[in-house]
Amino acid sequence: MKKSNSFRLNFLFGVLTVLLFGQVLFAQEKNPISKQDVQAAEALMGVSFSNAQRDSMLPDLEDNLGSYKKLRELDLQNSVPPALLFNPVPVGMQFEKEQYPLEWGTPRNEKVPENFEELAFYSVRDLAELIRTRKITSTELTKMYLARLKKYDPQLKCVITLTGHPCVVLPNGFNEQGSPTSISFIGRLYDEGTLLAVAKKYQEATSFNLKHPPMFQ
Repeated sequence: MKKSNSFRLNFLFGVLTVLLFGQVLFAQEKNPISKQDVQAAEALMGVSFSNAQRDSMLPDLEDNLGSYKKLRELDLQNSVPPALLFNPVPVGMQFEKEQYPLEWGTPRNEKVPENFEELAFYSVRDLAELIRTRKITSTELTKMYLARLKKYDPQLKCVITLTGHPCVVLPNGFNEQGSPTSISFIGRLYDEGTLLAVAKKYQEATSFNLKHPPMFQ
């Protein structure tokens, strides 16, 4: 019941603001909305408020009126579509659809830095080379990344839940637009072996890891 009353009051505030905006559009006074204006709008809406309620709603009505005025100052043409979809791709930009052979560049950093956390800013190519040459291990990297998440999350709020459970992400097909999709498997603590075994069986059963998006075929 309280939620219904709250919704009704918010709705009435909105309607009152629209009605009052028409009444005071040409007014140039310091406080264009008065209790008499509110009473006139009440008669149009078939509702009734007390003097105390009218006094309490005046500041909000004036704020809403100012917002409506600012909206009407914006010259927005009807040809401008509503912001219902965010697409970061610039208008007219086209992507290459041909899959070219991969060319692996030479690594730029082949030494482990004195401060191990600097590896957080290394490229994937450099990290792969350090792992390949056994200068670091994937376990060391994982522990370092988890420690950084725990260290900086209170300020950055970069994770929702941090449990330390092992997880593996695998391709599981394509959506209607032809973009690849994935599935995540989460294992028990310290049971990476079972998780990797499950991941291996899934890949063998589906072979999605061997398939390419239609646009690259």
